[in-house]
Amino acid sequence: MLKFMFEYLTNSFSLLENPVDNYIIMAVVLGIAYLIAYNIVGWLYHVDVIEGRSAGRVLHWVIRFIVFLILYYLFATIIRIYKWIISVPKTIWLIVMIFMFGIAGVAGIIKFIFNRKGKGEKV
Repeated sequence: MLKFMFEYLTNSFSLLENPVDNYIIMAVVLGIAYLIAYNIVGWLYHVDVIEGRSAGRVLHWVIRFIVFLILYYLFATIIRIYKWIISVPKTIWLIVMIFMFGIAGVAGIIKFIFNRKGKGEKV
């Protein structure tokens, strides 16, 4: 019953338009959620926090669903950031990179000058 509810809740989630890529990514997300829930419930059995199969089963599915939601939205955010980066023209990224290297270069020169002054040398 819990598996049916979990599948009913998670079948509507989709990260990509391409069904093959979506199945692959969702399989990874579901696999990671399963492993995390399995390890957490196993640890709780080990430290004697829970007893019995029914408590472990319910807790496993609850943890698995929560972890699935967290991972799903994490992957969705990563995909959105990737799509945004791809959509920005290359000239903008070139200007940003030149600006960043310029700031790093100026900071390096300033640090070099202050290090020389601290050693008693004249500039």
